[in-house]
Amino acid sequence: MDREHIFHDLYFRQHFEKQIQGKLWKCSFPDSVLLDSLLQDSALYKEDSTFTKRRKNVIPWLENENQWEKIIFGACEESASHRIGPHSQVLKTLHIFDAFRDFTDHINCFYAVASTMSELGEVVRPVSQFSYDINGIESMDHMLLASTMSMDDKMDQHASEYSHIHDIDKLDPVMLVGYSERFEDNVVTSLWDLCVERHVRMNPHHQGHNLWHNLEEDELSRDIRADALREMVCDKVSRRVQKNLDGIMSKDMWDVEIIYYKGLPQDWMENADRIMTLMKQRGMCTVVT
Repeated sequence: MDREHIFHDLYFRQHFEKQIQGKLWKCSFPDSVLLDSLLQDSALYKEDSTFTKRRKNVIPWLENENQWEKIIFGACEESASHRIGPHSQVLKTLHIFDAFRDFTDHINCFYAVASTMSELGEVVRPVSQFSYDINGIESMDHMLLASTMSMDDKMDQHASEYSHIHDIDKLDPVMLVGYSERFEDNVVTSLWDLCVERHVRMNPHHQGHNLWHNLEEDELSRDIRADALREMVCDKVSRRVQKNLDGIMSKDMWDVEIIYYKGLPQDWMENADRIMTLMKQRGMCTVVT
């Protein structure tokens, strides 16, 4: 990608650091989560030494959140400069660096696509990282509970309870372990199942989120769905840029197959297709102009 890395943007870096320090990354899994399924999941491996080391060595970091935040922020800065520094080395030693690097690569693509979408008239406002824990109140239900609140108060609450950093929950050390097991080890562990279930349940830019299956729809929920849909489009388009187009942004990036939106209500699937078509048309007109 020709654009400057998102972590070189001063405003983004300052906002990101604030959200990290505010613990918006935290998923609040049970303290014993890495050990609870250790024996069950180790049976899925032919050779489980790296798996076991990863699980056990990450445990101390669950109790040292402030130091974890320093490691994460430092590793993000190192990733933006394409270097393996001391913070990244910690993640490599823990065998979770590849999952972390996928996060930094993805949000770099995500915010580049988001910038393009905004320039073309579809403003992307990530609203997905709800800050309450896995055992807390469902995010959308919580946001829609206050029927006596004014619309302005509701939207203020909506804005304040979200980090506005796409996929920030993936920086929880437990999430990095679960994603490493799935995509580095290529093993579907029970921890992975827990992580992906939690991520989808708390992030409405995935069509499995309850937001898309709640039959009640008022003005606020339509606004949230519209924001979530633009984030979903941006998420899928940026994944295409990252995984299929070698990081190159072009008119082809909008050609995400509609099957990847399966699970959305039909009218919202059509809206997603409309957004991608519109972005491609406007982008081509901009190039011609």
